Amino acid sequence: MDKLQILNRALAATGNTIVNVLNDGSDEWMVADMAFDRAIEDLISRHRWPFAAASFTPSEVATNPSERYENAFALPPTVFHVKSVNVDGYQTNLYEIIGRTLSLDTDASGLVTVAYIGMPESSAWHPQAAEILTQMVEVGCLRGLNEDFDEADSRHRWVESRLIEARSTVDQQNPARNQFQSTIRDARRQRRI
Repeated sequence: MDKLQILNRALAATGNTIVNVLNDGSDEWMVADMAFDRAIEDLISRHRWPFAAASFTPSEVATNPSERYENAFALPPTVFHVKSVNVDGYQTNLYEIIGRTLSLDTDASGLVTVAYIGMPESSAWHPQAAEILTQMVEVGCLRGLNEDFDEADSRHRWVESRLIEARSTVDQQNPARNQFQSTIRDARRQRRI
């Protein structure tokens, strides 16, 4: 996924002049760049894209906003959504996130890792997600440059339907997951074993 390429595809698709370099100061650049920044964060934060998944070991912070948990760790601004928190290799559900702080109970020797969804490297993007990003920038160009709000609304509806299709296609490469985790079912399963 190359930013200049996506911007130029969106500008060309909406009948606008393409830009030769990033930050050239033209109206086309300013509108397309703002639409790109807005669209990329919206697209990544709306789904648990496998190509946007990563993990890290957080650093402990002194100030803890939580009244329920003792230890606090900093979450960097690149984290859009926390998928799971592991302590010494075991997943825990006993944590809370307040602002950019992750609070949980763990002893000082416990290794904490956080799996999250964040901004992926440009080379990691799935082609369908890159195409949807391009179409989202097209919507921004139609509104900001062409002032064709009816076409922008129509294209936005089409992008939303395309997003549903792309999410299911991209998710097929991962194993199925249970949308509802029943504690009663888990307790019954453990008694039978």
